[in-house]
Amino acid sequence: MLLLNQDARVFENTISGILEVSKKYTEYGILSPIHLANEGQSLDNNFTNYINGYSCPGLLSDIILKRELKDVYEIDFVNAACWFITRKCLETVGGFDPIYLHYGEDDDYINRVNYHGLKTGICPKYFCVHNRLQKKRNIITFEKYYGGQLFELKKLEKDYTSRVYFALKLFMAFIKKLLVRRDSFEYKIWFKLLKNYSLIKNHRMLSKKKSATFLIQ
Repeated sequence: MLLLNQDARVFENTISGILEVSKKYTEYGILSPIHLANEGQSLDNNFTNYINGYSCPGLLSDIILKRELKDVYEIDFVNAACWFITRKCLETVGGFDPIYLHYGEDDDYINRVNYHGLKTGICPKYFCVHNRLQKKRNIITFEKYYGGQLFELKKLEKDYTSRVYFALKLFMAFIKKLLVRRDSFEYKIWFKLLKNYSLIKNHRMLSKKKSATFLIQ
């Protein structure tokens, strides 16, 4: 299945090419092409963060040093602007969890993909264009805390120090957004997340105990 944003489009050979990669590398549940911006004239700014040497080992080195590219490179996270999701992945993991709003649902899904022993990969020979605003971001971003901190709930269950540290980071990020953009869409999401923190935690634990169909209802 191809999941494609309304503001994204794929190149002519992208779908067929990634389909062949998925047949060859069955350990991958999600495969994504290279994300371009500005009608294909540059890399998407956020995408460049995902393919760093820590999160996606080998890809940048192979490109810069002009080595032969692999069919697929494992990656920790890539946003869901263009995902090829295998049938095995859908049957095992299910769909997006309806408790999450826009932003964060792809982080949660990849967490569940990892939990079930599948991988996420980038296919560097294929491309999509994600036409969105390429704005400059602050060092502390909303996505970093919302996607990278809030959903690591399993680390908070037994360790009191981690819970306190997490709470402080969450509070500081929230205050920053409150001061800078009080009327923003992001502020409204933060307010709802803080209000429903216990509900989200319980739902996450429940989703791990039930089958994938629980998340498709």
